[in-house]
Amino acid sequence: MNGIKTYGIKILAIAAAVGGGAAATSCLEDDVNTILVDPSDPAQGGNSGGHPGGDKPGKPVSHDLRFYMAGLRHPDSGEWPRLTGSGAEQNAWVEIDGESVDYLREEFPALSDDHIIAKDFLTLDLGSLYPGREFCVIGNYPYNISSQIFFHILKWKDQCVCCSGMLQKEVAERIAAKEGTKARGILSVLLQAWYDVEYLFTVDEHVFNPPPKVKSGVIRLTRNAVTELGCDPARFKTVVKTTFGQRRKTIRNSAKSLLPPGGAMPESPLMALRPEQLSVAQFVELTNLLS
Repeated sequence: MNGIKTYGIKILAIAAAVGGGAAATSCLEDDVNTILVDPSDPAQGGNSGGHPGGDKPGKPVSHDLRFYMAGLRHPDSGEWPRLTGSGAEQNAWVEIDGESVDYLREEFPALSDDHIIAKDFLTLDLGSLYPGREFCVIGNYPYNISSQIFFHILKWKDQCVCCSGMLQKEVAERIAAKEGTKARGILSVLLQAWYDVEYLFTVDEHVFNPPPKVKSGVIRLTRNAVTELGCDPARFKTVVKTTFGQRRKTIRNSAKSLLPPGGAMPESPLMALRPEQLSVAQFVELTNLLS
């Protein structure tokens, strides 16, 4: 991804799941006062450093570092994940920006290069970091590639049992959107097929200094119990992407290109609906009808 730069520190933390996988996630709205401090108030650990989506790279405010780790807390002790000390050996910190990597190495010298991965997250083989083990991904997701990040995570859906973190509010709402809402789209359906998605809370611009131009949203994805969709997964993805590609049309019209030459459109009440009106189960049914 040459040319893509993350500003401030947009760490993506990958951690081995604790206490049975999804139980490790506990990023609740009640935590917001703990996670978010006034970045201009030194008494709260703030400074005038970089912020998500800012114009210049800068030293991150300290509360941001805690925020990036907000999705993973020990289910028994409630402790935050640690950059150093007990438990840190299970964590990997992914950051593409060289200045931010230097900051991590300077401020947290106990971290070895085995823990700091100075690479593009989209090129990582996540499964190789924890062979045969479940893991969680937590981060302040770079807003310009957040959708690509979640598509990448889907490749390891059988190992990645939880994701949480902050991204642009509109994208977070889209991921969590239910059937029948205008925000629903391709990412909504593909992620909700395998994960329970929760929109946790909104982060306003004023908590950053300087403030970004957009609001942010914090979401949590927890792996559901689905092991088999009930249809061909590749065909399912094609049906979802094709129908949302013409989202203003009914399925009867948007799915025509999925039929073989001369093939007749199946008779079903689904054909009169638009894609955003369909649940995951209905998309599975539609996929089978069009296969």
